[in-house]
Amino acid sequence: LPRLREDIDKLLAQCNKDFDALPPPLANDPQIEVLGRVNAFCDVFKSFVNGSHEDKRLAQRNRALYAIFKRDVRGTAPDFRPFEEPEECPPLDDTEGKMTLTERDPGVKVMGIYDISKVIQDSIAWELPNNVPYQAKANLIAEFVKLWVAPSERCLAEINDVLDQVINTLINIHFGRFKVLEGYVGIQVDICKALAKKAVKTALDLESTPYYTQNTHYLQTLSEKWLAYYKVVRHRRKISREDGVEMIGVPYDREPRELIALRALAQAGYGPLSIPDLARLLPPDPYEKELIVMADIRAYYHVAYK
Repeated sequence: LPRLREDIDKLLAQCNKDFDALPPPLANDPQIEVLGRVNAFCDVFKSFVNGSHEDKRLAQRNRALYAIFKRDVRGTAPDFRPFEEPEECPPLDDTEGKMTLTERDPGVKVMGIYDISKVIQDSIAWELPNNVPYQAKANLIAEFVKLWVAPSERCLAEINDVLDQVINTLINIHFGRFKVLEGYVGIQVDICKALAKKAVKTALDLESTPYYTQNTHYLQTLSEKWLAYYKVVRHRRKISREDGVEMIGVPYDREPRELIALRALAQAGYGPLSIPDLARLLPPDPYEKELIVMADIRAYYHVAYK
């Protein structure tokens, strides 16, 4: 009997301890209490999302992730170098020759004149002479569009990690004593994550064929700028080889011969002109169609990635 009484005392003490651990009884009707907690949870979470809460980590960390995502997508830009030996020349990452990408996607291939020519030749079917197959351009566009999948999925996964750190804390604060409700809210969060993943996939699918844009004016302007730039740098390479001085990628405003030409044209009444306009005075290039393809694809990239 003493042993039995001792066991009963231990069980009773544990039972009292468990009772003391229970939360205080609800002051309101359970339905009203749950509804109030749901509304409070939504209000606090909304303040985290729009940045009005005193805790700014959700907004700040997501902004940092978006900046990384932008850099990663920018790093998928086509690396076209309009020369016969592209590896011997620096990348041409903007039409001013003043910027070089510091982080380029490893999936981006360096492509020169011969590479573009091969893409065109491989795409020829029953086109009339002097017509570049549309499939050639589509294939080149597909090369950089497919590189957007990895950074998009990576960005979404990292945003979900940040979300978990914030929302799990809020769920525990607002629904910790209602385990069924806590689990239900967690399930709803998972459903929203799945919908977000599906939305990202849909957005990426929209970037696939057909390749088209309503921003045709911007596309045409960029295409003309890139074509003029490619012609100028090819001309510079030809001149630099003759002079024994390498000048590929030198910014426009540091090309003395072209500036002299512009001043002479201005004095003759032809102006205002810029150095890209001088590309129209260059003799026909035997790789004109390859240059046009490069310029069109580079222009489309700038329109599409933004």
